[in-house]
Amino acid sequence: MSDDFVTLKVLVVSDAGLEREALRRAASQASVPVLLTEIGEIGDAGPACEQMTREAPDVVIIDSRM
Repeated sequence: MSDDFVTLKVLVVSDAGLEREALRRAASQASVPVLLTEIGEIGDAGPACEQMTREAPDVVIIDSRM
């Protein structure tokens, strides 16, 4: 195993600003580098699916109430 740092790519899909802010704070305190991409207000899943295809995140966090 390498000692190189690996950046964890996280996509957050949520229209709740407070939730996105909490995730940003958590990412900034993580023990590994985190690249956090956010999608706020969207009308359907299309933009999120396009972003997932384009960026191939390691983790996707989706607000199920959107």
